[in-house]
Amino acid sequence: MTIERAKLCVALDALSPDDAVAMGLSLKGAVDVMKIGLGLYARGGNDIVARFVDQGFSVFLDLKLHDIPSQVGDAVGVVAGLGVSYLTIHTSGGSEMMRYAAQARDAHGGDTPVKLLGVSVLTSLSEEHLGEVGVQVPVEETVARRVELAAHCGIDGIVCSPKELQTIRPVADQFGLIRVTPGIRPKSASVGDQQRIATPSDAIADGANVLVVGRPIKNADNPYEAAMAIRREMGLVS
Repeated sequence: MTIERAKLCVALDALSPDDAVAMGLSLKGAVDVMKIGLGLYARGGNDIVARFVDQGFSVFLDLKLHDIPSQVGDAVGVVAGLGVSYLTIHTSGGSEMMRYAAQARDAHGGDTPVKLLGVSVLTSLSEEHLGEVGVQVPVEETVARRVELAAHCGIDGIVCSPKELQTIRPVADQFGLIRVTPGIRPKSASVGDQQRIATPSDAIADGANVLVVGRPIKNADNPYEAAMAIRREMGLVS
């Protein structure tokens, strides 16, 4: 598996479908991937996916699927026909669920199958939060276990905080996993509700392939210039 070059992804969550498409069009040339999260997908459904795909955008459909294996496999089969580039599933769903997802990707993906990204531990969760739901091992160990399991199940990439990039690097390098990191904050941006964050340059140095940025771009006075500033921090432009 070939590791992808570094890409900047903008999270268009919490926008209306029309506003999201307008924002996407305004960012052409400054970002590489458009992320459709649960909120935007709930508002726009498959129609909002089609609108972005028809405009030639690379789409990251961030649904974080987590259900019994047959249900997840069925959903992946449907999404595989939408023309999206990436789809998230939860690694905490277990090995059988992830294998069903991989089988559906292969069966329905055609020449350019969707790339499955396994969510390790949400970047909004701290060790204390994990303890509340019965996870009694450190965050880094939890992430490492789930990444290795996902790799052996045929998942294409992993979503983790930039703080775990070094921990997962040996397995990610071995299996050629795409490394997607939310929780990216430029040096001048506020933390918001993220717990485990890093700057764009640090994430790239630690091996990230796709950096997901939302509010620092969407809420900027000039979103295009904000995105270009992040690209400079990533070393993509001078």
